[in-house]
Amino acid sequence: MKQALTAALSIVIATSMSAAQYTLVELEPLPGGRESLATGIDAQGRIVGTSRSAGGFRMAVVWPSSDQSPVALGLLDGGLESDGVAILDGLAIGIGDRPCGQRGAFAWSAADGLQAFGPDTCSATEALGVNASGDALLLLGTPSFPVIWPVDDGTPRFLETWDQPASVFHIDDAGRVVGASAFHPEGGGITRAVQWNADGTTLLLPRIDSSASGPDVALHRNDQGLIVGQARSDGKSRAVIWNGADEPIDAGTLLGVEVSSSLISINGTGQAVGSSSLGAITWDADEGTRLLRDLIDASVDGWTLSAAQDINDAGQIVGNGISPRGDVRGFALLTGGGACTADLDGDGSLSIFDFLAFQNLFDSGDTRADFDGDGSLTIFDFLAFQNAFDAGC
Repeated sequence: MKQALTAALSIVIATSMSAAQYTLVELEPLPGGRESLATGIDAQGRIVGTSRSAGGFRMAVVWPSSDQSPVALGLLDGGLESDGVAILDGLAIGIGDRPCGQRGAFAWSAADGLQAFGPDTCSATEALGVNASGDALLLLGTPSFPVIWPVDDGTPRFLETWDQPASVFHIDDAGRVVGASAFHPEGGGITRAVQWNADGTTLLLPRIDSSASGPDVALHRNDQGLIVGQARSDGKSRAVIWNGADEPIDAGTLLGVEVSSSLISINGTGQAVGSSSLGAITWDADEGTRLLRDLIDASVDGWTLSAAQDINDAGQIVGNGISPRGDVRGFALLTGGGACTADLDGDGSLSIFDFLAFQNLFDSGDTRADFDGDGSLTIFDFLAFQNAFDAGC
């Protein structure tokens, strides 16, 4: 029996690092809805997005958790549609129609419901993000100019755009904003990735290809100073990480030189997610860039994962794709909860050492190796352990 177990282990150990890390959960639309889209997830696992009705109308929603039905956030007065954009500690922001024909920003919480904020005039307003201080990131007007606007009153702060509309995408808790703009004093006419600091200064982010005609775009920043986005190289958009060094990390070429890619969000532990022409992706410093579907258990079967939009510090991911039925659906990727039975070496992750720990328990007759629970140690315990390992933690 020991020889048979050792032989079986030798086969599986070779592929042990490909064990599933996530389970996919489909995010349902509102009752009678046709589509759902997920845009953000907060630290508590609340998800914000949009439900589209059979008639095509959009309604901003929050899923209190991935296994709960969506809650409609409502509409601005006189509006027909709304979209959820971002969520932080239960405060969601979004965009809704206004009677004047332009869209405006709103904030929503379970306690206060939906409240409009932003300029009183009927200028086009797009909400993009919110930080822990309650400062929202907006684009105003047509063409659009970026502004930091407190949700609960206060003085808005317009960002420098060098007489040219700028694109902005994320505001961190210290008030730093990342995005892109042309005609930065140090960058010339090419659209370059930029960080706007809270003190009014700006930081032009370096390029991975100095000969590229642009654009480079910064999409998200974590509190540790890592910035993710996309940059042009060899005629393609490449997922890129700016880490404060002179040379940013080109994460896109790990997928192939012909693959376009972008990193959209990065959490506090340094794991980023995004999209590529091959599907949704993830990146971290240890493993590099990988396709997310390769890290998901059998729940991903039949899905097309278009893009991962956000990731929280617990490693929970939300994104959008096509379900096995052909419907546009938001999804959540969840790591294992509770005890991780396959983590036999107790280091909090699954690796070759858990296989070796299982073999040692089995060889010594330890009942902790009785994974099928039949009271005896057989080859079926090895198969049960393998299944627990493949399910991930």
